Amino acid sequence: MNCVSPDAWIQTFGSLIGSLIGAFLAGYFAVRVMKNQLDNEKNITLRSSLETFLKFNIKFQHQVHNVAFAIKEINKLITKIEFEYEDYAKLQLACDKFSEYISMIQDLPEDEVRLEIHSKYKNIQSNLGLLHSIAALFPESKQGRREELVKEFAERTEILEYELSFFLKYVNEIEEKLRKLS
Repeated sequence: MNCVSPDAWIQTFGSLIGSLIGAFLAGYFAVRVMKNQLDNEKNITLRSSLETFLKFNIKFQHQVHNVAFAIKEINKLITKIEFEYEDYAKLQLACDKFSEYISMIQDLPEDEVRLEIHSKYKNIQSNLGLLHSIAALFPESKQGRREELVKEFAERTEILEYELSFFLKYVNEIEEKLRKLS
């Protein structure tokens, strides 16, 4: 009478196997949902970071446009063959504007600059400072030194243009990355 029928054995093993399969599937889907949620949160954080950088870039590019205008004005003045008295005042005014634009760039929040491009950003700031120093030295320099300063100003301008083109290329990559995330 203590005999277990084959139905009971089949039912017991069926329940056991069904429970194991159910638990496995529940765990598998729970892990997948959690992974998807983490990936989604990561994408939201990345998107936010990229958008913050692009907003920074808009402010930065505006100031770069102003700086480019000031550099052209300074370059036009220092490359004149005859540097006349009124040119000193014009150069001083251009240097003052240039200094103002550099200050505005330096006042931009650096924490919004992405780590991958931060060193280029610092190089740009450094080159701007050197260009300003060269332009400020020009009025008090003698003719021979002025030629050296003009050459150095042109070289620094080329370096700045390269740094800015690299920065802009990076911005384009970020914009493309943001488009892919959306």
